[in-house]
Amino acid sequence: MLKMMTAKEILNKVYPEDTSLWGPYIEKGDLNGLIGGSDTGKSSFLRALALAIVKGEKKFLGLPLKVKYNRVLIVSIEDGELAVGRVFQRFYNENPDDPHMDNLKFVFEYEDDLGKGLDEACSETKFDLVIIDCFSDAYTGSSGNDQMDVKKFLRAYDQMAKKHEVAILFLHHLNKKGSEFSASKRDVMGSAAFEQKLRCVLSLNKHQPGSTTRVLKVVKGNYISTAIKNKELHLNFNEKEMKFEYLKTAEMTQEKIDPEIRKIEIAKYAVEELGVGTPEGPSYKEAAKQVGEHFGDHVSHGALHKYVKVFKNRYDDPENKVTVSP
Repeated sequence: MLKMMTAKEILNKVYPEDTSLWGPYIEKGDLNGLIGGSDTGKSSFLRALALAIVKGEKKFLGLPLKVKYNRVLIVSIEDGELAVGRVFQRFYNENPDDPHMDNLKFVFEYEDDLGKGLDEACSETKFDLVIIDCFSDAYTGSSGNDQMDVKKFLRAYDQMAKKHEVAILFLHHLNKKGSEFSASKRDVMGSAAFEQKLRCVLSLNKHQPGSTTRVLKVVKGNYISTAIKNKELHLNFNEKEMKFEYLKTAEMTQEKIDPEIRKIEIAKYAVEELGVGTPEGPSYKEAAKQVGEHFGDHVSHGALHKYVKVFKNRYDDPENKVTVSP
């Protein structure tokens, strides 16, 4: 049986004027997402947000936090208890006897249906935010590329978010075409249904090669104004302390990706994905063709050889974070 409401009932009902949890981005009672390339600090960013919420801080990275319960639940599937435990003990220096730490809860293992388990947990304890790290590990459908399966999976979480008035945030990865320096909703791994079903999707990217600056921006946002969508937050990511610091708010750059950054991405793909330059890998001529199909850019085999040479000279330094296949 359908549950119907009249327009009169809707007009007479009192709805909350503000359902925001963090700034204009993360909303209570809705599904939210964070995407980005590898080594950008996505999980660290979400842990920092979680700690700010449980400690009752009024702002996070300069934007207001509007919390009610000061509780966060993190489902950490990609990183297990050992990995998370080491990170917390090494980087966060939190007092284990601090009562705030009781309000940050983790799930590392679960049986059967995660959605059902979270629904039961939210019925017993009120949370401001539930973080699921990451979507691809939690997803139970037949294929992440199946639009109907993804929508069905997310529909249950959407109903849960609304039922408990909790913000649910999925961390998700980019597909192979996605850039670690710039990402759009087209770069989300799997079906487009992921971003379509979420209210807001943020991306966290590197600003440029070798920089500690990270750029946070909206790649999809229902009911978020164009003025906000056209701005991006520049943050400093201190990898030694796993902490973020607000730098500035800037107008989003509408220009195409820097040509030098594109060359690095092409060379990185050719070396690490195709294995060019190795006995088992393709020739530069064959690799240039595959690069063209992958990026949509025509690259001659001579130019590709130069890109790879520069890339290896720049990133074979053992102190550099970017690694190159032997």
